Amino acid sequence: MSTGLWLKVGKLPIREDLKILPMQCIQDALNETQFELYNPNTGEVTKATREECEGLEICAVWEAHAVEERIIDHYNGVPNFWVESMKIK
Repeated sequence: MSTGLWLKVGKLPIREDLKILPMQCIQDALNETQFELYNPNTGEVTKATREECEGLEICAVWEAHAVEERIIDHYNGVPNFWVESMKIK
């Protein structure tokens, strides 16, 4: 937000139900059978099983263009390339 890529059109307080971020999963890139859970609220990372990671989003840093594509795809009701490519292998 601070790079000036997007126009700020307002400022609202964050709703209470959005203040707690969902758990995310980390899949080891070199050993795809190893998983960890990441809690974005605390920064805590713990070992996990594949089953514990099923249905969780993979932890990632998103480039601005990918964020825009994800939002557009969401509102168009189509799968997003980046989300699909990061699913558990």
